[in-house]
Amino acid sequence: MMYPDGKVKVYIETPDETGGFHDAICWLPDYTWEVHGYSES
Repeated sequence: MMYPDGKVKVYIETPDETGGFHDAICWLPDYTWEVHGYSES
């Protein structure tokens, strides 16, 4: 879905071993990230 300002939110999540999730959001076309639970590499 494209927001009115032209940005697109890409949401990625994977389950972790404790029953929770790791998630990351990438905003396009800026290519900015919000990362929770994943390593920087």
